[in-house]
Amino acid sequence: MNAGGQSTRRRRGAHRRNLEHQYPNDGIWPMLGGFYVMALARVGDARGAQQALTRLAYANSLNNWLFTEWFHGKTLAPMGMRGQSWNAAAFLLARLSMSERIF
Repeated sequence: MNAGGQSTRRRRGAHRRNLEHQYPNDGIWPMLGGFYVMALARVGDARGAQQALTRLAYANSLNNWLFTEWFHGKTLAPMGMRGQSWNAAAFLLARLSMSERIF
C-alpha cells in the first residue's frame, strides 16, 4: 500500500480524521493551545501569551463553551466530542498562568 493508495483514501474518508485541516492534519487542539499559552507566559512573553489566550478563549467559547475536542484548522468548526474536561482544565490553567507561575 502506498500513502496515496485507494485503501488509504478509503480510511481517511470513512473516519474523516486525516483530511486536510482536520484531526492530526492542522486541526486545532484546545488542550495544546492551553499549554502553549502557559509556555509563553513561563518564558516571559506576556504579549504573546495574551494573544494566544484570546484566540483560545474565542475557540472554546464557540457553541456556548462546550469545550469541543478539536476544531477544524481552517473554518474553526467545532469537531469531535464536546465536554472535554482536559480542554477546560488547560484553558483555566492558561488563564491562571497569566498572573501566577504554574510550572
